[in-house]
Amino acid sequence: MIKISNLDKYYSKGKENEIHVINRVNLALPDTGLVSFLGPSGCGKTTLLNVIGGLDKGDSGVIEYDGLRLEKYKPKLIDSFRNENISYVFQNYLLLPDLTVYENLRLALEIIGVMDKDEVDKRITYTLTAVGMYKYRKKFARALSGGQQQRVAIARALLKNSKIILADEPTGNLDKKNSVEVMNILKKVSEKTLVLLVTHNKELAEFYSDKILLLKDGEVLNEREGSLDTLANFSDNTIYLEDLNKAEDIVSGLNLKLYSDTNSEASIRIIRKNDRLFIDSDLEIQLINNNVKILENREKEISKENIRDFDYDTSWYSKPLTKEKESFFKIFKYDFLNLFRSKRKAKVFNFLFILIGALFAITTIILANAISQEINFTGLKDKYRVEFNYNDANDVRDKLTRAYDLGYIDEFSNFEEARIRVINNKTFLESSEFRGSYDLMPSSYIHKSELLLGKLPGITNALITKGIASSMLDNLGLSDYDALIGRELEIDEGKRLTISGITNNDGMAIYVNPISGIFNNTNKYEVYNSTYNYFYKDDLSYELLEGRDIGDGTFEAVAFSNTNFKVGDIVPVSAYYGDASDFSKYDVKIVGIAKPLKYADYERGLIISDKKLIRGLIRTNVGDYAPSSLASYEIISGRDVENVDECLVPDNSMLEDEASFGKYKIVGTYRAKRSDFFDSAIISEKAYNYDLPNSFSEKINTSYEYLGFSVNNLEALRELLVGYNIDTIYNLQAKNLKSQKMDGIIVNLSIALGLLAVSTIYVYFIMRSKLISSIYPTAVLRSIGASKGFIYRRFLIELLVITLFTNLLGFLGVHLIYFGIVSAVESLLGSSFFVTNIGLFFAGILAIFLVNFSVGILPIHRYLKDTPYEATSKYDI
Repeated sequence: MIKISNLDKYYSKGKENEIHVINRVNLALPDTGLVSFLGPSGCGKTTLLNVIGGLDKGDSGVIEYDGLRLEKYKPKLIDSFRNENISYVFQNYLLLPDLTVYENLRLALEIIGVMDKDEVDKRITYTLTAVGMYKYRKKFARALSGGQQQRVAIARALLKNSKIILADEPTGNLDKKNSVEVMNILKKVSEKTLVLLVTHNKELAEFYSDKILLLKDGEVLNEREGSLDTLANFSDNTIYLEDLNKAEDIVSGLNLKLYSDTNSEASIRIIRKNDRLFIDSDLEIQLINNNVKILENREKEISKENIRDFDYDTSWYSKPLTKEKESFFKIFKYDFLNLFRSKRKAKVFNFLFILIGALFAITTIILANAISQEINFTGLKDKYRVEFNYNDANDVRDKLTRAYDLGYIDEFSNFEEARIRVINNKTFLESSEFRGSYDLMPSSYIHKSELLLGKLPGITNALITKGIASSMLDNLGLSDYDALIGRELEIDEGKRLTISGITNNDGMAIYVNPISGIFNNTNKYEVYNSTYNYFYKDDLSYELLEGRDIGDGTFEAVAFSNTNFKVGDIVPVSAYYGDASDFSKYDVKIVGIAKPLKYADYERGLIISDKKLIRGLIRTNVGDYAPSSLASYEIISGRDVENVDECLVPDNSMLEDEASFGKYKIVGTYRAKRSDFFDSAIISEKAYNYDLPNSFSEKINTSYEYLGFSVNNLEALRELLVGYNIDTIYNLQAKNLKSQKMDGIIVNLSIALGLLAVSTIYVYFIMRSKLISSIYPTAVLRSIGASKGFIYRRFLIELLVITLFTNLLGFLGVHLIYFGIVSAVESLLGSSFFVTNIGLFFAGILAIFLVNFSVGILPIHRYLKDTPYEATSKYDI
């Protein structure tokens, strides 16, 4: 029994156009029988039926179904009850037009969990036979007439063990004959179940109903039983003459008989002309055709006894149903096949999904290259730097000087930074490249004992650390360190040196000779008022074109072929440094002409003997300081430095007869054992370290200064320099490079997120469009009892199929093309210019599924928030 208490429902509640569509209704409905709702249009019949059947919700009141009490609309509970206990017959049939009759009924059984093939076939066969539609089981629903579709809809409602059948105007679109057939079936079924009928046909209601509820303005005015025991005149296309009043008259030339079901008068004019009749009347005139039968007898009436004889077995209603879930693979296969037989609009959707997958692939590739970009950590782990702003330079200088006096720091070292590039050319098409940014330091900081391979750098050479060498091998596709010796190293995009050796240390630094021209204190000679580079014989690889090579300790030189010198020329040469104006002039004889084997940048110049300079044959200016602990020299005259105010000068310098150099007292002369000290004043290590802070602030022109020092007491230094960041050169450089890398990642991540946002919006609107395009079948499923879970499951499986065979197809397609290009480039050039990240590859696949299932489900989720009636009304179904 259904019991309804104080049920209310409003449309536009609280507004001017408020309608109280169900007004405090109280009802007690039986377990079986046919109950009809009668009343004028707009009185609330259909709304009341929908609320009772769970298709819509009331605003207040209580509905009880055999102990199930509902004070509020609870979708999950209502869905479960509808699925098991309620069937529906609608005026507009709500069949799926693109399915056959059999498929429509099978779908209704799948909704209630009947999956057994034999059971499904038995139920469908019997039910279709009972309603006279079995022979049409293979026809598409769209090919049936209105009466045939309604009988199929009734058959669908009879398939499950329903306690309640709701029939909303089931005969509204049918003729009288089909209406009687439909009502006969519903009446027979009502012997075992409750049939609730909404109809405008008072005659049918009075004859078939066990109870009639008369409604007006949302209220139930009264309840009564049906008043007719027989039903006649139910045929639209058969005229029974004996049921009509007969009048006969003989008119000249015309035998006229009138049959009428009324005594009211009608105006008729009959004109006979040319053996044709012309009829004019105030009534509608319809010609008799083949569809209309005229019988001389009386129409038989239908009695309630005749209905009881209607053959429809309901014994299986008492059998419990064995419920199963619809097969995942069955739905998957159906949706997969639908991809290929879909309509043009659906194919456009699928193509857009493939493009979305391609966007996801591009996103992961961009991120992989950004995140996987290598970081080469530069700098030394035993040297420290201070990070400060330009305005704080004086404060930092003073505090560093104080730290030095207190013994917190020592061994100041000025470093520069250089960007380098090495190219490994194998063939015309095959090459690889290495780039990096590293500390550039004087070769005096490296002793021969620290060499792992090769030799110390000369003017045209550079020494690299093992840390840089290892990175080079990986990037250039080389197998061992030997392969790096002799390779060209481009520094700061233009200056080229040869790798002469590798140090046995894991730092990331490059060591060059101070007079190589890489630092800003290059020594040069003036020849005929033109500036030429000079080169030491031992530091350059060259080939004699004519003449001979130079000897040791002579005033001889070899000129490059493009200097316009010839063998035998006497060249006046003067030495200078910086802005010096007092030159010492010498005559040098050209004994040979040569060409360099490398480094065309240095072709304009002279080759002289290293020993020639060391032995004082050419005098030099003193232009720099060097600490005694790092310089390699021998005392020529006087003694070595002992105090902070003393210095040594080169034995071939212009200061050898002077008593002092700057603030330092000259106590002797020296001869350099390594050419990079030939023009330096040797001072004590303490003086060297103490002096450098005085030039500290003068060198500052950026927010990051390349000045390194050793730390003896890091904790005390940090207390002194509170507010400033102090760390090793290695860590600071690493932080800088990581920051640069992070900037790149952020840019690429922004692009990736932008693509992801576009993809997400695409997915949402495409799935929304797809839902709208399939809103009718979805609404049908919802209306005939499918639960939200059933709809979600089907929709998610469809989404899975779409994702696998569109999104994922586009994603994998782009990645396969990308992997193919990378593989081809690596095979051709022997080096990797792009990176692949398996983690991001799978993350991209995961993102596709997450976006599709989290965003793609939103349209159906929003749709299922409405009641079935609200959803069908919203989309005008």
